[in-house]
Amino acid sequence: MNILAKICLISTLTLALGAHAEKLHFTQESSTFVEILSSQYIATINANSPDKVDFYTKNQDLINSVSLDWEANHAWRLSKNYLLVASLKRMPDPEAYNQAVLFKDDKIVEHFSDIKNVYTIPGGEQFAIEVAPSNDDKHTHLKIFDVKKGFVKEGKIPRTTRYRTVFISPDLNSVAISPFSTDSSAVFTITVYSGENFSSGTTYSFDKAPIYETIPLPNDLVAINVDRRIAAMSKFKTEWTIPNKQISISIDVLKQASDPNYI
Repeated sequence: MNILAKICLISTLTLALGAHAEKLHFTQESSTFVEILSSQYIATINANSPDKVDFYTKNQDLINSVSLDWEANHAWRLSKNYLLVASLKRMPDPEAYNQAVLFKDDKIVEHFSDIKNVYTIPGGEQFAIEVAPSNDDKHTHLKIFDVKKGFVKEGKIPRTTRYRTVFISPDLNSVAISPFSTDSSAVFTITVYSGENFSSGTTYSFDKAPIYETIPLPNDLVAINVDRRIAAMSKFKTEWTIPNKQISISIDVLKQASDPNYI
């Protein structure tokens, strides 16, 4: 890998992983979730009325109020004018409804049900839904959607209680489940799944060094936080490492995420 490519990789390591961050957690009764969707629309959800989404102009004029059939407890801004709002049966509300809706501007364009979790994908145009388990409790069933095209692909990977966060590569060809927290959780082996329906797995380990994060990239590259040092892997070959200890890794959520030289 040339020097310029390494500089691009290292310089973007400090970017926040906003594409995977859950946006909506009410901590106070009076709190309000606010997300700027574009220069035209601002979406808000008030803790006192979480069963509706209000849309305002940049001048704070109310242009639409959309009622939901349930109380929202999670929301994500996707690409420029798309917003995903969900009621997930997990923290902070184990009695939620496992439902979600996709907004374009101030209008609902898609409904989703039987959802256990939602995972956004770098670039903002796609997202994955983890289907609520039925009889098969040994697998994590993922369905991937494009905000403009709808359903794209699906697949199953083995379920595990040790890993919590699903990361999907920008080219949608590989997926990994990382530990729950970079602060306290670690594992000693990690598997990245690829191929048809994510049926093929490549397992990584580093002489019992703890693994904190694993983020699959395009073209079979994988970025791994090993003992708080960053390693970029191509199958079983180490492409490069950052020797000094780091805290976490993230990837460029812009269009360049389709280029494996950007993390």
